[in-house]
Amino acid sequence: MIKWAYVNTPKITRIGYNAEIKVMYVEFCGSTVDTPFKNITEDTFREFSRAKMVDDYYEDYIKLNFEQVDTETKNKILCDLK
Repeated sequence: MIKWAYVNTPKITRIGYNAEIKVMYVEFCGSTVDTPFKNITEDTFREFSRAKMVDDYYEDYIKLNFEQVDTETKNKILCDLK
């Protein structure tokens, strides 16, 4: 199950976390697709959701240190969970 946190910044609307597969989802403002990042710990998700400057935390830490899940991997993850 995905746990969501609404952050409502100029760039990011909300972020979600699935602890079972250690994937975090970032919903950018104006986007209809969540961007998934893999190998995220729950502590990292919590720090991100509580950051004073969420957009800066994303740019300076998440974007530089974690890999986005490609479409093929994302589809496999979804199929494996069914």
